[in-house]
Amino acid sequence: MTPRGGQPVIARHESFYEEAGGHEALAPRERIRSIGTPTRLKLFNTISMRKERFESLTPGQVKMFVCGPTIQDYIHVGHVRTYIFYDVLARYLRHLGFDVRFLLNITDIDDSIVKGAKRRRRTVENFLELNERAFLRDVKALGISTINSFERVSGYLPVMIQQASGLIRNGHAYRADGGVYFDVEKFPDFGRLSRQSRDELALRPLEISPKKRNQVDFSLWRPTTSKEQRWESPWGLGTPGWHIQDTAVSVANFGPQYDIHGGARELIYPHHEAEIAQAGHSPVSSPS
Repeated sequence: MTPRGGQPVIARHESFYEEAGGHEALAPRERIRSIGTPTRLKLFNTISMRKERFESLTPGQVKMFVCGPTIQDYIHVGHVRTYIFYDVLARYLRHLGFDVRFLLNITDIDDSIVKGAKRRRRTVENFLELNERAFLRDVKALGISTINSFERVSGYLPVMIQQASGLIRNGHAYRADGGVYFDVEKFPDFGRLSRQSRDELALRPLEISPKKRNQVDFSLWRPTTSKEQRWESPWGLGTPGWHIQDTAVSVANFGPQYDIHGGARELIYPHHEAEIAQAGHSPVSSPS
């Protein structure tokens, strides 16, 4: 991700996409006394594939965004492992003296949600409310208490449209097939996080369409025939791509550069790879 006027965060700070992680134990007396002092905490950095000593971008503060669930059903043990890990990490960072702002998104826009609602013979909103309530109940039962804010992605639709429009204006996205796609050729580092060459990426096409410039290009906005989840946009009725939903939430709250972005290992590609690419070129930055 690239702050305005700065270097890409993946080169400047490596951003810490954690999947395994670890730390060196600290005795209570070794707790940070002077806010901003480098810690002995180490996190696994997916970009470098190494455990690295953690230093926050702003002394004494940590901004952490973690990819939350798509509320199409109950959460499973894979979700639980991820959220418990980051809950423990947030607790430890606060123990060290950091002011931690922990944000987790809730994905409430997805074709699987519409299909699930129809299968259960419920309206989409009622289906979402039931699943969200069950998710929050499970989080509480698991003792996960460090998350400052749960953000439904649907609340950020204007930000998604603004980001996609900005990416078109600056030449990093284009209109095709009734939608909007990010042009991965404009981001040379695409594939770096997942350690894939361009030839390897070509073997894993995303959202195949004959009208795309490159089959690895991913959607920012796409047309849909669904009547339940579609919204007006400069490109007609449609729905946002998966990746820009998370970027809208994280950038709107934290800006384009923050300390820790986490999620499950299977999200490295294409989800986190795409988030880095689009956030690095998004003109939208309105931290709360």
